[in-house]
Amino acid sequence: MSEGPGWNDSLQNDEATNRTARDAALRALIPAHALGATDSDEAAAIEELIGRDPAAAAEFAAYRPLRNALLYGAQPVLPPPALEARLRAATQPPLAPVVFAQTHRAPAAASAARRPVAPQGWRRWFAPATRPAWALAGAALALLVVTNLWWGLQARQLRVAQIEAESMQAAAAAARAAAEAEIAEYDSVIAALAMGQAETALLPAGDAAPSADTHAMVIWKPGASSGMVMAEAFPTLKPGEVYQVWLLHGEDRMSGGMFYVDDKGSGMMMFESPMPLESLDGVGITMEPAGGSVAPTSEPVVRGTI
Repeated sequence: MSEGPGWNDSLQNDEATNRTARDAALRALIPAHALGATDSDEAAAIEELIGRDPAAAAEFAAYRPLRNALLYGAQPVLPPPALEARLRAATQPPLAPVVFAQTHRAPAAASAARRPVAPQGWRRWFAPATRPAWALAGAALALLVVTNLWWGLQARQLRVAQIEAESMQAAAAAARAAAEAEIAEYDSVIAALAMGQAETALLPAGDAAPSADTHAMVIWKPGASSGMVMAEAFPTLKPGEVYQVWLLHGEDRMSGGMFYVDDKGSGMMMFESPMPLESLDGVGITMEPAGGSVAPTSEPVVRGTI
């Protein structure tokens, strides 16, 4: 009776399931293998898995540096002087008294009879069969400590990244709110101008203007201490330069802020005054170093009275 396709499919599924379970068991031993705490059969099976499974290879590569970290990451500590005596007392069973019978054996035979026999406790202590268990326990404990330290470091790094992201989000939100507020001010001034409810002042070309076409317009609502300046046909700025608005009141020259122009010499900005704009004597604009100046350092590009 021949085996049908369903039988073969079932066998293949069983083999795949067994292989998946075996691979999962081997992957659980990768940390111990990275520390050299697996026997030869386990090591060979894990190496075969690493050779065909990129995820397992990546996991092994991540654990591999822990070997040197365990070797060199801790300062050597001398054991207490009494530790050896306590270990001997705990592992060596009490010796039964040896009774030597009076015999007439030859001196050599008698000497051999009196030679003490190695205690079974010490044989068990140094028995090779117990070493892998001790090594595995020690490696597991060391791995647990290093893993906790690693996860602690990762948690701190994630927290720092989270704080930085939150700070960036807060800064972006503040910048967005400021931009929206400035746009609202622009809209308010433009709407007042369209309805004939705004004041205007022309700032004609000054001594530093390249042509008579260079000019600016100041627009504000009556009684307001903020306004908008619109520049036209201004000289193009060089790198490291900015235009700065100056509010004139008597002999005082107060900065109203800075702005840039496009490649056509056009630009605009909202500015704040410490007093209603009607109280000012005039407004001027000069070209200043980037970041602005505490007082004008060049001739005005435009200037005019309010």
